[in-house]
Parts: sequence; C-alpha cells; structure tokens
Amino acid sequence: MKYFRATVLSFVVVLGAIYSFRIYQISAPTPDQAVNKYIAYITKGSPMEGETITVVSTQPSSERTNVLTVLFRATGNDPNMSKVGYALTKKTLLGWYVEASQSYGISPRPEDVMVRLDQYELKPVIYGQVFLDKAARVQAVFDDQSTVTSKIPGGNFALFGSEYQEVLEFKILDASGGVLKQFTKDELLNE
Repeated sequence: MKYFRATVLSFVVVLGAIYSFRIYQISAPTPDQAVNKYIAYITKGSPMEGETITVVSTQPSSERTNVLTVLFRATGNDPNMSKVGYALTKKTLLGWYVEASQSYGISPRPEDVMVRLDQYELKPVIYGQVFLDKAARVQAVFDDQSTVTSKIPGGNFALFGSEYQEVLEFKILDASGGVLKQFTKDELLNE
C-alpha cells in the first residue's frame, strides 16, 4: 500500500512539474508580450507564421481576478486579409500566459463590421471589429433579457455572456444609444 501511495504521489509531482514548466515556457512579463509569444508559438510552421500582432486594448475580466482580456488585430502576408481576436491572459508567479484565444479573419475587409459568435467554457462570446465611423459601443442581448455593453477601442470588441445563455441580438450603437446595425443570433452564425 505504501508503494502505491508513493507511486501516485510521484506521478502527481511529475505532472505538476510538467505543467509548471509549460506555463514557464509560454509566460511573458506583460499580457501584450504573452499574446505575441502565444500567437508566434501556435502559428509556427503554418501559413499564418510571421503575422504581426497589434494589441488594441487590454481590459480587466469582469468575472475573475488576475485575468485580462486582450483585444488584438493581426496582419500577415495577404494585405487584403483582416483578422481580429481576443485572448484571455492570466497572471501567475511566472508571469502572464494566454489561457484561451480565438481569432477570426476575412478577405476582403467588410465595410461595416467583422463579427463572430463563439463559445468559451459554455459561455457565448461575440467578438470582432466595427468599421463604422459613428459607432461608439456594442451591445449583446441574451435570452434572459440581460445585456452586456462595451466600448469599442480601435473598433475592436469582445462581449462575454454567462454560462448557458443564448444570444438573441447583437447591436452596434452610436454615442447617443441609437442602433446603427443589428444582428440576430442566426445572422451572427451565418456572418
């Protein structure tokens, strides 16, 4: 029995060491550097290798401490391709690392908005970039009639719903709250 416990304990220690080393490898001193390092790592050897990442804004997560949402744009070899995304970065003793990231690209760049509906940990996520001059905020309306609204620094945005929520509408608003453009869930899925 002692041998079994010692074996299990050794196994747990080795897994912990491997996990810590992995976090150490992908950690960086700042969230922006962590995103750049992460994108370089996941695109290595792919056609997207060498993309230039421009961080548009860094915002605190509304749900967790030590987590920041980083909004970014990427440019690569194709000048007609527009790519946007977000990364959830987490602070540890070893620095910042990317916990999750999603990005979306389209060519040619649309005139009004690039928008994508995805999920992260059973929560709806709407992210993208608005190109409309008068746009000031974006808003998501969910099936429980709750709303999430966000400013759009540099046109980029990421809206996170709560677990198991369904998106009903996504709106692009001007400074006075007027709707410039509106999408239903089905339109977001087909965008």
